[in-house]
Amino acid sequence: MFKAKVLFVAMSSLMVGASMAQSAVIMDATTNNGSLSVNSSNGLAPNNGGWGSAVSKPLGWEITGGTGYTQNEAMMNYYGWESYYNTSILVTANTQYSVSAAVNTHTNKWVGVKVLATEHADGTGASVLLADAKLNPGTVAVGWSSYSSLPSLITVSNTGAATSPALSTYYVQVRTYADLDAYGYYWVDDIVVNSTEVPEPAALTLLGLGSLAMLKRRRH
Repeated sequence: MFKAKVLFVAMSSLMVGASMAQSAVIMDATTNNGSLSVNSSNGLAPNNGGWGSAVSKPLGWEITGGTGYTQNEAMMNYYGWESYYNTSILVTANTQYSVSAAVNTHTNKWVGVKVLATEHADGTGASVLLADAKLNPGTVAVGWSSYSSLPSLITVSNTGAATSPALSTYYVQVRTYADLDAYGYYWVDDIVVNSTEVPEPAALTLLGLGSLAMLKRRRH
């Protein structure tokens, strides 16, 4: 009887703890500029606005090289260059990271958004992939004539595997990427990144034992 009560209390504590810290928002429209809004008074980017102009650059976002563009209400339009956002948020162990985004590009090209764990807050050092959402080649045809207008966007999403404790000193980075070997247009918008804690195996075992103890108690 006493053991059953102890296990029941432990199980209850685990359930309460899980309900208190299950998920967190890493990026969305209001957190870390997942909407790719730009530095302008109305929040909209001018068409064909290069990132060389501060008014056209999405707040907090950087680019690895070349010229990035924003277009049509802060759509990100760039020529195969990767852009990134360093969140300065520490990676949590035993956690799954999920990412979704609205994207589009040319037929037989590809574009995506991935979540990385980087060794340093500024994105430098070693990196580990946490989740990767990608539009597969051949999914849709945009065409060169669509440069001045926003095409229909397609939502892609992905959830990665649980992180290891070794990454608990790393930082979350969100990165857009595209076909780096092809000149073309790539649209990205509405990036959402979430994290969800995964119960450790020991906790799941204890939870199972508690359930068995309760069943045994009811039988007697």
